[in-house]
Amino acid sequence: MIRIFDVALAHFVIEDGRAVAMKGVVRLGKINEEALKAILLAFKNLDPVQEFEAEPEVVIATRLDKWSVRNDLHRLILYDLHKLHLPGMICTVEELLSEVNESAAAERRAHSQAASFVESETATERPSGPYDEGAALEAQAEGGGRASLRLLGLLASAILLSCTAVAFYDPAQGSGREDPGTVVDHASEREALRNQVVGVYMTGSRAGQHGIVVQQDGSMKIFQLNGAAPPSFINDVYQICRKEGRISLSTHQPGGAVRVLDKDTLLYCSEQYKRVP
Repeated sequence: MIRIFDVALAHFVIEDGRAVAMKGVVRLGKINEEALKAILLAFKNLDPVQEFEAEPEVVIATRLDKWSVRNDLHRLILYDLHKLHLPGMICTVEELLSEVNESAAAERRAHSQAASFVESETATERPSGPYDEGAALEAQAEGGGRASLRLLGLLASAILLSCTAVAFYDPAQGSGREDPGTVVDHASEREALRNQVVGVYMTGSRAGQHGIVVQQDGSMKIFQLNGAAPPSFINDVYQICRKEGRISLSTHQPGGAVRVLDKDTLLYCSEQYKRVP
């Protein structure tokens, strides 16, 4: 587990245990986990009404990784600077430390290995002997169940994505898909609308809640938070559509179109997604 971190403070400093406004970047150099925890606690309580030159952040680096921590009204948001396509993760101080010191990743690996061990222990060889049709059919059924377990272990991410797609589908909408309207074909108008909606939107930060990443190149990611496990992702593409003055993003998902309610809010499968700053 990593215990030493290279830390820099951007546009704020710690004075008397409080985070206060300051111009520029202060590199603290290598500090231990206890010192980092104290900084994060002070940063979490940062007064949002102070006048800052730019958005304050804590930059944390280790030998292989680098993160940025932002403050959103006393909520810490952790961004992986080597995976900028992923949304930020809203964390407590303890959760954030577990991510940067690699203990959370180690726990996820141990969980995955334990699941694989259980699956391997349940696998049995087909017995030899005289052919019995009834026994063969029973063994075939059992083998199918074991195969499903093995697939669950080997293709966990794909199955999680399928589950996420089903979870996002609102049965109340029925089998029909809402007409998203007419595709915006005019290049300059389409680009202007795309610039407005590009961003990361989330229903919340707890396990089981969802998010949408709308990207500039016309692709999008729909994801579900899974607690200590990595998020599940569905990759898709979208088109900007207009219907009766309303803007929506057409998708290939069972839930249909993503409606744009305002510059910071999307509606998908009866859930509202708020823009993450």
